[in-house]
Amino acid sequence: MDHICSNKIGVKNMQSYWKKMIVAVLAVVASAAFATNGYSDTQEPTKTFHEQGHAKTESQMMAGYNAPARVNTHGYDFFTWGSFIYWQAMGEHLALGILPSVPEDHYSYTQKIFDMDFDWIPGFKVGIGTSTDYDHWDFCAEYTWLHGSNSKRYSPDPTLFIQVPRHLDYEMWANSLYAKWDIDFDILDVELARSYYVGTKYSFRTHFGVRAAWLNQEYKENIYVLESGPHGAGPNWWYYTGKTRNWGVGPRIGVDINWMFTEGFRFFSNAASSILYSRYRITEKEVNVYSATTSAFETIYQKNTFHALRPTLEMLGGFGWGTYLGDGEYHFDISAAYEFHIFWNQESMRFNDMKGDLSLNGLTVTARFDF
Repeated sequence: MDHICSNKIGVKNMQSYWKKMIVAVLAVVASAAFATNGYSDTQEPTKTFHEQGHAKTESQMMAGYNAPARVNTHGYDFFTWGSFIYWQAMGEHLALGILPSVPEDHYSYTQKIFDMDFDWIPGFKVGIGTSTDYDHWDFCAEYTWLHGSNSKRYSPDPTLFIQVPRHLDYEMWANSLYAKWDIDFDILDVELARSYYVGTKYSFRTHFGVRAAWLNQEYKENIYVLESGPHGAGPNWWYYTGKTRNWGVGPRIGVDINWMFTEGFRFFSNAASSILYSRYRITEKEVNVYSATTSAFETIYQKNTFHALRPTLEMLGGFGWGTYLGDGEYHFDISAAYEFHIFWNQESMRFNDMKGDLSLNGLTVTARFDF
């Protein structure tokens, strides 16, 4: 009898032990479930979407780290853009002629310069880039195209001699001046860049890369010389043609600055500089036609090829607006800016050692799409 009772007591103890074990296991499972906020091992918590590249709050910034400020979509990490440009190209030392100082009285003189008119020329830019995972760097390339012509005609006083910078004799009597200047401006910029916040509504984009430039110019001038001119053989024509074929390549570095306002609006200001190893091929031709009836003429040729280092500088400022589309899948941006470019010592078409700068300025309207 005692043996039977002891067996019953042992069974009850075993059942109590397993109940305790089951309760303990359930408690551990419940604690793990609460610790993961109700997510299983295969689930990920929902991430809050921040419109990166737009203004931030202080709570969204990380101390001691330049948080990425580039546009960050959920797509393929590519972006492309196109720009319409309307620029004015200007070259130094392109005067058609100079009327020397004429005394108005005993104390004052007047000098008149017959200069080239510089027209506004339409062109375009196109670019493509990709965003990398290597510390949020971007890689992109941009091509700029601007080709155009400028011309000017004057009818100076034929009783006064004028000075023509490109004429071999320099001075002549003329009553007709005409010149045409053609410019072909082709630029390819390849750069590596990183955008980062330096304030909640202030970001930098520093970049470095390579610039390749093709800057070709052609200058033609025709002058009708009177019989009282230096040659003294009756009315004659003087023709000049100068061509510059130039390519250059070198490093380029710069910074883009964005001040961000509300609703995706921003003000931006960019600056960059480069130094180009350049090759120049200059050809010049001067023709003097002494007589309209006999067409007797003499021709002077000059050719020169040389290499040089040429610095450049570019700056721009403007306003833009951007917005995310499709729950962060895409981003669209549009901007308008005014640009300034200068290429030092580009004009070399003359019979002396003077060099002229090439400068450009004008409006740039850009649309960009990130996907």
